Parts: sequence; C-alpha cells; structure tokens
Amino acid sequence: MGSIRTLLGALYKDDLRNIGESLGLKKFGIAERKGAMVEALAGFILNHPEDWLRDLTEVDLRLLKKGIEAGKDKPVKMEILPIPSALEGLCTIELKFSEDLEGSFVVVSDVYDAIRDKVDEVIALKEADGSFQLDRMILSILNIYGMVPFRVFLDSLEDLRREAGFRPILLEDLAKSIILMMSRIDTGNQIYLATPYMNNPEMILGLRKKNRSSKGSRYAKIDARRALEVAELMPYGTYGAKSEEGQAVLDMLRALGYTEEECMEELHDIWLNAQLPMKETDTEMLFGAVEDVVDSIGKFDRYEECIRAIADYANTVPKWILRGFSANEAGTLKVDIQVEESAAQAEADIPDYLRKGLPQPDTTTDVSKYGIAIKRVGLGDPCPCGSGLTYGRCHGKHVN
Repeated sequence: MGSIRTLLGALYKDDLRNIGESLGLKKFGIAERKGAMVEALAGFILNHPEDWLRDLTEVDLRLLKKGIEAGKDKPVKMEILPIPSALEGLCTIELKFSEDLEGSFVVVSDVYDAIRDKVDEVIALKEADGSFQLDRMILSILNIYGMVPFRVFLDSLEDLRREAGFRPILLEDLAKSIILMMSRIDTGNQIYLATPYMNNPEMILGLRKKNRSSKGSRYAKIDARRALEVAELMPYGTYGAKSEEGQAVLDMLRALGYTEEECMEELHDIWLNAQLPMKETDTEMLFGAVEDVVDSIGKFDRYEECIRAIADYANTVPKWILRGFSANEAGTLKVDIQVEESAAQAEADIPDYLRKGLPQPDTTTDVSKYGIAIKRVGLGDPCPCGSGLTYGRCHGKHVN
C-alpha cells in the first residue's frame, strides 16, 4: 500500500496546484519545486484532517467511514455514488479492481491513521448543523428536474424546506454547498443547475426543444412529499420508490431473487434509463433487471407482469426532457410496449390436439424465450414461427 506522498509524487505539477486550490492552500508558484508541493499537500492532509474533512460531501464522508470500519489496508466495495467523489483526486483513497470485489477502494495507509478518530466527529457535526439534509434536498430537486433554472430551483427548495420543517435557508448556506458548486452550468443565455447523474446537458436541452408536450415550456411543480422521500434514499436518489408503481417494481424484483440492496440498485437504474426516449438500446437497458433472470421466470404471464410493472413505473417518474413532468402527465414519451411470446414458447402453449396439424417452425427461428416487441404482429403478417403462413392462419389462431 502506497503512502500519500508516493501517490502525490506520481502526479503532474498542474494536478498538485489544483489539489492545493481545492484544499484552500496558498497558490503554488510556477517555479515551485514539485517536492515542496508534495510535502506541503501531504503535511496539510495528514496534520489537519478536520479542515478538509469538513469540506467533503456526505457521500465521501460515509465512504471514508466504511473504509475506516473495514480496517487498515482492507478493500471495501465501491457503491453507487450520486455525485463525483473527491477522495481519489485528493489521493486519500486508492481504487482497486479484481474479479472478486470488482470495483473497490482502500483508504491510503497513512491517511487512515490520520483520520480514523476524526471522521465520526465531522459526520456528527454536519448532521447537527443541517449540512447533510440541505445537500439531500438539493440533490433531490436536481434529480427530479435534471436541469433547472436557478429561480425555479430556489422556489422548489423553499417548498421542500417548509414541508420538511427545515430552518430558513440563507444564501451563505447555498454558497457553502459543494453540490451546488459542481452542478452549475452556464449555457450563455441561462444559468442552470444540473443533476450530477446527467452526462450530456446539451443533449437534454436539445431533446426538450424537440419533444414538445402539452405542458409547453413550463417546469413541473414538484411534489414536496415525494421529493423528500428521494432525499431519504440517498445515495440512490431514485424517485417514486415509495409510490404504488415503485413498490410494485421492488416487490417484483424481490420475487425474482434480488437482495434488498440489489433491488434499490436496479430501481435506480430503471429510473435513470427511463429518462431518455425509448430507442432499442435504451429499451433493453430499461428492462435489463428482468432480462437478466428471464430463464428463471417460467411462465409467460409472469414475464409480462414484470415488464408491465417496469413500464408503469417508468411512465410515472419525472422526466428530465419534460422539465419534471412524467410521461403520463405530459402525454408524450410514454413507454408503450407490447409483450409477445417467441415462436418456440407459443408453440409449447398450444394443446397437443391442435399442434399436430401445424407446420413445424424453421430451425433458424429466434430461440429467445420471450421478446419485447414495439409493434404487434398483424394477422396478415408472416407468422414468426417461420411456417410461411400468415399469423392469422397459423399461431395467431391459438395464441392471444
């Protein structure tokens, strides 16, 4: 395990200058020796842990806490992070990749010694002063809208503050929020705040212009109760987990054998994938939790229930493209799927006395157990079994 001086020493001088600025240290001069820069940074991180720990987000602090609890030089599995982590950039953790643990991290050895008695103190302090709750509310709003003008964000934040019974929020509180600093996007015409989950803000703005809805250019007024539920679920930030549709998906995932943690991770992925128009690849990702275990589902009716549960949930979540309205509310971008049995499964469902007179399917017929079709097979279309007959005269006579 390397020391923080070793890790800092492997960086370029420009990187060291950036770390110094993020820690609030004096700017390093152009002629500053690299060794002196490394020593100054390492000395500050190791000797003044309270100063930089207080500037970390809740996610990073709780990540460090897990690393401390695991023990010195012990790897810990990386979790879903709702915002970029500053820890690797500060050289306080090392990322590890292995077949057993996949992505994991280890708190750097000498950093571990410096912070092991400090992390809990800083977490307790930030919980007491409301810093964590404020950041959760901020993230919740950004996750609902995707991108939102600052004025709309402030109105929504005030609604959440009142619903939560949180103390009045001052501008200096917002100025200290690392999440707000990271989320600002200036498009030239407008200042937006964007969720850290958004990879391509320009694409979302373009899709907003292209996908007009009945709501026009208005931003949805957020449901404060639902938004606070999102805040409670951090780090996932998944909308609607406690809604009827969200609970139906979670129950379905549990029935398919997913653990509680895996259920939340899968619902989180479904929520993210529901944000985009349903192209073929996006559709595959949206229903990935079911497709991954399709062989264990058994009956077709059960498979169809699973797919429809996801589609129903996806149509109720606020969409970034629709400025926080759901597809159901806006009347557009709905996930409207039709689920059909593949030819092999359809034939298996036909009674023996009917199957005898049917042409046998070609050996090149699709062998997938079930399929998701955007368009239903018409009665006059060729039967998917490959018999050469129309669907209405072949399997369409016996399978609804």
